[in-house]
Amino acid sequence: MSLPEALVLVGLILMALGAVLGLLAFLKMASRPGPRAAGFLLIGPIPIVFYARGGKLVWAILVLMAIALLAPLLAMALGVLSS
Repeated sequence: MSLPEALVLVGLILMALGAVLGLLAFLKMASRPGPRAAGFLLIGPIPIVFYARGGKLVWAILVLMAIALLAPLLAMALGVLSS
């Protein structure tokens, strides 16, 4: 196995491990009682799990996630990104 193939394999393993860890953290947070909001964002092999209890923070998270989801679509629609 050459070095580039090994690096690709290590990257895939790290991404899978990050996804599993993020899923476990998300499930642990979801089992807590009370009103809350939660999100899971996977950037490469780095999982980001966030949660909130306050109303303003919940709305801030929802707005940030909407922007993160709509920004690439808008960029493709405007021709900035080509598919």
